[in-house]
Order: sequence, then structure tokens, then C-alpha cells
Amino acid sequence: MAVTNIKGIRNRTPFWVAFRKLEDPQKNVGKVAPGESLAHEIWIPWVNDGLEFAKKVLIVDVNQRWRAYIWQKGDYIFYRRGPASGPETGFPYHEPPRTIVQDVPLGLADSKYFVEGVPIPGVSVIRGDRILTIHHIPGRRLPLTSFFDVSLTAI
Repeated sequence: MAVTNIKGIRNRTPFWVAFRKLEDPQKNVGKVAPGESLAHEIWIPWVNDGLEFAKKVLIVDVNQRWRAYIWQKGDYIFYRRGPASGPETGFPYHEPPRTIVQDVPLGLADSKYFVEGVPIPGVSVIRGDRILTIHHIPGRRLPLTSFFDVSLTAI
């Protein structure tokens, strides 16, 4: 299997971002402050089914409210966005941005996102080194997941 390696994470949002790869959670975990970048090496996990998804996927959590799941299968890198917990309401956040973010909890990957995944924006083909960028989409209000997106850039 070919390796696709994230070499850094860019947080282009006004919120804290946390990440954790369930396959190796003690090594592949971290936080990125608003507007900052972090050099951190993470291999994007190979996931072939919902069971592997729940044990291996890379989770990116924005402000403890929004989450992206990232994995590779076949010739592409896939992702899916969703709320960090609870149902999506479709209303904008009313709380101020959180100043401190907690780690992404272990074992919280819903396998439904594996089935619904789509190729990640940017360079979605496997193999090589990438920078993962988390983008803020100002002015978007509905649904909540439209406030943020992720993309991969080749380096």
C-alpha cells in the first residue's frame, strides 16, 4: 500500500483545532491554535470498511463542535464532515470561540461517515507528502458544517 503522509497542519480558522489518528492515538495527537501551523507527521490511514474506520480514521476537531474524518481507500483520500456530537441543528454557533480545546476523545468515529465519504478537496490522490489545511468559510450560516472545510496540498 502506498503511503500518503501529512507533514503539517494549517489552521486557517478563528478556533482551536485538535486532531487524533485512532490507529496510533498516543503518537498522532495534537492541537493547533487559531491561525497557526504545526509541523507534525501523520500517515493517512488505510480504511477498507466501517469496522476499520472506527479503529483507524484520522479525526480533525474544530472548536469541539465540528469534525472531519480523513482516510484513504483505493486510489483516493476521502473525508466527511459532521458535528462533533449530537444532531446538526442548522443554526449558527451562539457561544464565543473556545479558548482552550481538549483532545479528541478516543473511539468516537461513526462508521456511517465511511460510507458517505467523498474525495477530499485539493490533491486527493494517494502517495506523497501533503499539508492539511482547515479553512474557515466566513458568512456561511447553514448548515453548521459549511462553516469549515479541509483540503490537502502536495509539497
